[in-house]
Amino acid sequence: MKHTTVYIPVFLSESVDQLLVKEVCAGLEEEGVPFACKQISDEGFSFTSLQVSILIRNEHDISIFHEKLPNRPYLIERKQNGRRAGQNTARLVKGLPLFLEEEYDDRTEFRDS
Repeated sequence: MKHTTVYIPVFLSESVDQLLVKEVCAGLEEEGVPFACKQISDEGFSFTSLQVSILIRNEHDISIFHEKLPNRPYLIERKQNGRRAGQNTARLVKGLPLFLEEEYDDRTEFRDS
């Protein structure tokens, strides 16, 4: 399928927590990948030329879909890891290694010298 747009679509359910959306978008911004937030419709979600989409629903975790696996999430992040979900989605597009939970915690942890 030929796509002409270059951004990651972030699909939102009707009553999604806006703080969670802000965190996911912050993770995408940190990695330098363009995105656009959209309401999810009855037809479902779609992909752009970047081949990745994010679905955020209030009652579920954050689902990251890849065009090659459209029927199931490629990656699922817990709500408390919104920023990491955005970063990992961007890193998936850029072909970089994903942040695993242990590695991510080590990066943000302060250590005594």
